[in-house]
Amino acid sequence: MKTNSTQHLITLVFALLSAEAAAQNILTNGSFELPGDAGTTDAYARYYGGTNAISGWLTTLNGVEYYDPSRSDFGTAHTFFGVAQDGAYIVDLAPVADSGGGIQQSFPTTVGQEYEVSFFMGTVASCGRDGTAFLQASAAGVTNSFGVTNRGSFIQWFPKSFAFTAAAASTTLAFNSTDNPELHFPLIHNVSVVPLRTNAVRLAIGLYPVIRIDGRAGLSYVIEYVESLTSTNWRELAYVTLPTSSYLWCDTTAPNRTDRFYRAIEIPFP
Repeated sequence: MKTNSTQHLITLVFALLSAEAAAQNILTNGSFELPGDAGTTDAYARYYGGTNAISGWLTTLNGVEYYDPSRSDFGTAHTFFGVAQDGAYIVDLAPVADSGGGIQQSFPTTVGQEYEVSFFMGTVASCGRDGTAFLQASAAGVTNSFGVTNRGSFIQWFPKSFAFTAAAASTTLAFNSTDNPELHFPLIHNVSVVPLRTNAVRLAIGLYPVIRIDGRAGLSYVIEYVESLTSTNWRELAYVTLPTSSYLWCDTTAPNRTDRFYRAIEIPFP
């Protein structure tokens, strides 16, 4: 498709998804609340790879650390270390004294159905860590890398998401990090997977850098993009709360790009 370099408006056609009919999370124990206190000592546990100690999940690589940051040794030693995003217990993908940790869960899917993965990623500049963190999340052959920065001494949580199209009757969602555990806290919490409506129109072609979101004022949307219409690897670009029902938003993440395809999905996911 030819583009006009003098035009700066991308019309974003998207799935306006009903907040009142939010779909149920198909994951088990998405917020890691089990085993909770029963599986810890002083609200802390180190689980090595290959265990099912966190209900519904399998630890991989060198495993993970599992704790309530407000009550564990971390929390009591550092009063403002933080709290979980939703609930009490969180997962740290950089287990102490090891390089590389992970966690995964398999769940039933419908071949050809598109699903949205959402989670919160957190970190903190405490206990000698530098306030940055990185992880990889994958499902159905789609892998995305995520990073966050928080220079404060209290955990800050950032919403993250990506989409995948199921290729089998069962799909495995995996998170892992190779962060140095002495320098980083790659924390995750409140993970969900929900199917997206198959009949929704979500694709648009236009010109960088401005897109128009026609939604509902006061609601939040995740903006995602691909760089090919044949790609199923939708990547998170931003979260936007609309001040008006028709809102112009500028994509400044990839200067001089004219071939991105965008969509906006209302939160909570359908």
